[in-house]
Amino acid sequence: MEAWLVHKVSPSISRIYRLGSRCLLGRSGASLIPIEDGEVLPSHCVIWRDGNTYRIRDLTGCQGTLVNYQYVPETTLVPGDQVVIGRQSFLFHARRAQAAPPEGRRAKIVYLEKFRPRGKGSRHTL
Repeated sequence: MEAWLVHKVSPSISRIYRLGSRCLLGRSGASLIPIEDGEVLPSHCVIWRDGNTYRIRDLTGCQGTLVNYQYVPETTLVPGDQVVIGRQSFLFHARRAQAAPPEGRRAKIVYLEKFRPRGKGSRHTL
């Protein structure tokens, strides 16, 4: 399973953090996701992979980590969950990891940037 947190810094800027097997969030330099917020403790919470799911645990002991705007000391995250740490908000995303292509074949990755019509009556292309 692949998972990541999206931190909306401003209306035009988002930071995307890919989650590994264990990820510490907080204000300390040891945190894999550093959060610069006076309300956040150095080791605020931890997110870890548990089989095919991701779990989150509050490490503050003072209701400092919210999931969908409710305090839970520990819970399983599901795609679309809103994680609030201090004054910072993150959106949790996850999907099953795609199988590797068979040996000898290459996977084709296509990135779509913008959909523009070519001309009147023609097919739309990139």
